[in-house]
Amino acid sequence: MTELTLVVITIGAMVALGVTQYQNVIKEARQKTAKLNLNFIKAAQDIYLDENGFYYPNGAAVNNIGVINANLKLGIIADGTTYSCSTGAGSYTCQASRDGWSCKITKSLAEATCP
Repeated sequence: MTELTLVVITIGAMVALGVTQYQNVIKEARQKTAKLNLNFIKAAQDIYLDENGFYYPNGAAVNNIGVINANLKLGIIADGTTYSCSTGAGSYTCQASRDGWSCKITKSLAEATCP
């Protein structure tokens, strides 16, 4: 009976570690996807500036990826991540957030960051 108890405890500990590692891998994958999408937004912002003379959205804030996609001609799938963009003083900031983390891109950043 002692051996069976030890086996059950060992398997339980392994499952607990596996679930934690799995959650970390999922979080990292979602952050990488968000960074990639924000880098797409940065490229689209440069094209939008060339075509319109200002960054999108002009002096406002948008928290809807469907609207961002439509105006910047993108096809980002949110998949539970919230995307937002705002502008001011000839610059922009776009963010992606989910489950307590966030990533951002600005005109001055070379690529998106997830602090």
